[in-house]
Amino acid sequence: MTRWWVLATMVALAGTGCTSDRSLPVAPVEPLTGRWEDPGPFEAVRMRIFPLTRLDEAEDGTPQIMLFLEMQDAWGDSVKAVGDLTVRVWPSRSIGAGSDAEVWEVSLWGSDNNASYYDPTSRTYRVPLTDLPDWVMSNEGPNRDASVVVEAVLRTPAREGGQRSLRDQFTFARPG
Repeated sequence: MTRWWVLATMVALAGTGCTSDRSLPVAPVEPLTGRWEDPGPFEAVRMRIFPLTRLDEAEDGTPQIMLFLEMQDAWGDSVKAVGDLTVRVWPSRSIGAGSDAEVWEVSLWGSDNNASYYDPTSRTYRVPLTDLPDWVMSNEGPNRDASVVVEAVLRTPAREGGQRSLRDQFTFARPG
């Protein structure tokens, strides 16, 4: 009996709190147009290639690299970011991102385009890299034992003006 009395009292008190004549002021919503240039206090200052990055299959069965990118603000929290993304992939046996590198350019500008790459579950950008070079899947030739090196560079606006380049590199083994 005591439980029901406590519950009834709580419901009654909660209901009286909703009848207050005080209300919070509502500020008008500003349009987002032209605000890409000012990333605000939560701008991306670090980027890392998330360890979920792997060799995968596209819906049509062709091989692809599923690249996962996490952007972080100054406090280390995951954030969204805008900018121009350049991704390079090369075999670990080559000397840097030289002539063996394949390059993809990805735009993270524009709300719809940016959102199409963002995965809210992992809080990362999922970027499928298709049209892979033959060496990625081949078990023959000079790169048969090579790992895959992925480098991502994001050129994004900086709060102090100009742009900032965020960079990370990740290496993973090919299925063998």
